Amino acid sequence: MIIDFETRPKSREIRVIIIFYHQTDWNFSGISSMPTVSWILIFSIGIFIATWVSGMLTLTLTNFSPRKHLLALFGLYLIWRLSEFYAMDKPSFMYALSIVSLHAIALILAFVIKQKSNV
Repeated sequence: MIIDFETRPKSREIRVIIIFYHQTDWNFSGISSMPTVSWILIFSIGIFIATWVSGMLTLTLTNFSPRKHLLALFGLYLIWRLSEFYAMDKPSFMYALSIVSLHAIALILAFVIKQKSNV
């Protein structure tokens, strides 16, 4: 059997699968470690949607004092992200600012949508 090494796939996704298969340590350290811009967009959209859904769920389950509950949820997200930034060697300021602002914008959007639907 002849293996042609010139035609093997050179995709980064294949490398990630091989890393997980061999159980090698893989450290995620912010947006700079992502291979392409599309990964950054998918990651950001995922954070936004997950935060928005959790905000809508919080507002749906608690009918009283929605601002306090959303501020508490934002505080939990902030503590989670601060612990993540603390674990990183050198988190970039833009990464930290963009992640925290994504959480804030998603929760504000959830609040606005919920307020408009109650009218």
